[in-house]
Amino acid sequence: MKRNPVKYNYTDTFRAALELAAEHAKELRCGEITNDLLLWGVLSEGTSAAIRFLMDRNISVKEVLREVDEHIQSDDKEDPAHVFYSIEAHSTLARAAQISTLLGAQAISALHLLYSLYFCSPPTLLTHYLVAHRINEHTDPQLHRVAMLLESSKTTAEESAPKLVEPKPSQPASDKPSAQAQAIVLSQDRVRRIPIRIDLAQMKAPGLGGDGELPPSDELLQALAESISTQVDRMLGKLPEGEEAPKDGSFPYADFGRRVTSTAPTTPEGKVDPMPYDDEARDLIQILSRESYPSVVLVHELHDSPEPIIKALVRHMNRRAELDAKGGSASVADKLSATPQGFRYQSVLELDPLRLASASQMMGGAEQYLQSLFERLKADPSVLLYIGDLSLLKPLGRTGGEVLEALFVGLAKRRMQCIAHATPATYSQSVERSEAASLSTAKYIIKPLEGEALRKAYERRRAFLADYHSVSYQTPYEELLALAQRYFPQEPALYALGEILDAAASETRRRLHRHFYGTTSGTRSKGTVSRDDLLQGLARRLNIPVEQIEDKTELQRLRELPAKLRSRIVGQDNAVAVVSRAVQRARLGLRDGQHPIASFLFLGPTGVGKTYLAKALAKEVFGSEEALVRIDMSEFAERHSVSRLIGPPPGYIGYGNGGELTEPVRTRPHRLVLLDEIEKAHPDIYNLLLQVLDDGRLTDSEGRTADFRNTIIIMTSNVGSREAKDFARSVGFSGLSNGQERSEGIVRKALERTFSPEFLGRLDGTVAFESLSDESLLQIVSLELKPIVERLAASGYGLTLTEEAKRFVGIDEAHRGLGARLVRRRLQQLVEDPCVEHILEEKLHAGETFAVSLGKDGELVYTIQPSRTADTPTRAKKSPATLKSKKS
Repeated sequence: MKRNPVKYNYTDTFRAALELAAEHAKELRCGEITNDLLLWGVLSEGTSAAIRFLMDRNISVKEVLREVDEHIQSDDKEDPAHVFYSIEAHSTLARAAQISTLLGAQAISALHLLYSLYFCSPPTLLTHYLVAHRINEHTDPQLHRVAMLLESSKTTAEESAPKLVEPKPSQPASDKPSAQAQAIVLSQDRVRRIPIRIDLAQMKAPGLGGDGELPPSDELLQALAESISTQVDRMLGKLPEGEEAPKDGSFPYADFGRRVTSTAPTTPEGKVDPMPYDDEARDLIQILSRESYPSVVLVHELHDSPEPIIKALVRHMNRRAELDAKGGSASVADKLSATPQGFRYQSVLELDPLRLASASQMMGGAEQYLQSLFERLKADPSVLLYIGDLSLLKPLGRTGGEVLEALFVGLAKRRMQCIAHATPATYSQSVERSEAASLSTAKYIIKPLEGEALRKAYERRRAFLADYHSVSYQTPYEELLALAQRYFPQEPALYALGEILDAAASETRRRLHRHFYGTTSGTRSKGTVSRDDLLQGLARRLNIPVEQIEDKTELQRLRELPAKLRSRIVGQDNAVAVVSRAVQRARLGLRDGQHPIASFLFLGPTGVGKTYLAKALAKEVFGSEEALVRIDMSEFAERHSVSRLIGPPPGYIGYGNGGELTEPVRTRPHRLVLLDEIEKAHPDIYNLLLQVLDDGRLTDSEGRTADFRNTIIIMTSNVGSREAKDFARSVGFSGLSNGQERSEGIVRKALERTFSPEFLGRLDGTVAFESLSDESLLQIVSLELKPIVERLAASGYGLTLTEEAKRFVGIDEAHRGLGARLVRRRLQQLVEDPCVEHILEEKLHAGETFAVSLGKDGELVYTIQPSRTADTPTRAKKSPATLKSKKS
């Protein structure tokens, strides 16, 4: 049966080089074109990239051409009627086509032919000349790249000496010579020859006519391209050596992809066991049976693979073949498990998308490939085409829509069909935007498995993974399903269950130091997946601490959460209690599963610990402060800046990079989202957040959904704080005796003016932070001093502050409204800077302690205390550097 290889395009310089070589061979009365004549044609053409390659390396083209002329020998025979390519020249041309493919070129050029001549075996005149001028694959980057591509390509075969392929007795060798060509790859230490077994047919070379004009030689060059294509396919491994041509009446699956196979499982009684996707397979059969011959596009979620549906369809086809072979009447169960009688398809061809993508790189290549595919399908209408994922048909250099439109429309015109699958986004971009493709296809939405069908599919997946990893699972299905729904809420249940089982088995294999794969042998013992392996594997898969998953550790962490937060947050016991209770309630499963874990609005003046509590909460709940996503909402004061949260629309800068809010949560859903100074954002953002607070999800500009159900959302605001401070005793509150009540009333009114009732009603709580008391400020001074003392101790210095000095540093009535932020600044000015000054002036040495105290006149006094291990006791030296509180 005749093959339909992919045609290779060629440049004008490549064609001119072949024609010049053929004409020169006629002038020399040579019956065949050798490698030397090919080199002569490349050099004589004189305008190609091959000439520039030589000139850039200071190689004289005239000198090489003169040596080639001296090396070529002419015959005294009569003028040959036709000139043919020699076996070596044919192999050189095939290697040039292979090099053009490896380099990603759209056509074979004279430069590719020059590369091929260099890598010939035995070495050509060009090889000897370049090596003599110290130009080889080790010194020249371009030759090195080609050598590496040839060595790493699929042309690598076992090393062996060249063997001649004897011609068949019934076929004279003069009519169709058969030989073994050789490609050469120069390695670091030796020349390695790669045998390429090919059947070479004599190809007539193009040349000048009797009147000296160039006759049309497209047919000859096209025949040469087809022959080169056949050889390159073998070199690339597309046609395995020794593969026989398909017999008449059989479909050449290997030329276009592979045949999909599937076996139907049976029960112990010998009956066909129903599969989870049998209903979907029957739906496909109904669509494929329509008179309009529509192609079917299976639309599915990202991790919900439709491959089992295709295999179920194949099983129905195989079952029909078995029933037809048995004859007689079939039972109802057999009819349900087989395609109807007279169904037009009996097998499925899965198209290799890489071949079509590679063909589409060259002008007209995809059309030629599809034309040959249509001819084969039309000759064998019982074969159903299965394209696979449409996203793979988007090669570089052209849009995938052109290829898909040509494919779907071409099938529809010939009343043929195919099956493809795509995600909703890919379907919208590739099919729905093309009117012709939409009219030629039928959309079928795949729904995730549920109930008993999900359990059956899970059992098959579990058995496969147990055999693959050589382990046994003990965790019941219900517990795994609960983990899947909790930690993979957006993914299909079957995919989530498979991920949990696979991660657990991998953890077991790592623990046991067993790294074999595949079917379990009889002598190999199985490992048992423990619960610790399950939790540890799931934690690694989610990139979260294992303590966040383990039940007992989780309960302990929840009990200790308020105490840990209070140890870091000073003076805000009420806020810590409210936040801790909300997190505990959510972790114990008492919250609505469609909402975030918790959502709060933190209110209070600056410097009271609102942001610091959010950081501490991220550390205690999600294991690291890196789980905090902090967005300064003052950057979103304009209406157009709202799109930055969900991503810019198409056509704007940044499209495709995701939103500042949606992308971090979509890629890592276990996070704490901090929206700082929410009152400064544009009011449209409040409407955007309504969906997040109510449904726990948000869709970005590309149609992808970010799941917020495993996040904690905290918004901070200073709204009402200034009014509460300035007008707490104004008219309207004079009747209130408690200052705290007056402040809360002012803040409440400010909230109602700033935020809408539906926004405030969706929050889990509004937490008011109190102003810091003197005792709280002193505790903050002690907390902030600890890292300073540790850093100085690492350098060999000590630091001490008296209680009076701490009070002086922490409490500044003139700037009390700055809260804890002032403490850090005053520590830097009053403690760190004087200490640095003493070290630079060599007043403070390693081993000594820098002591800070408060003098009788209200000024800070800095003294240097010697080391206790000093040989001679020395009195403490008072430093003249002092700082009055007024100057601070």
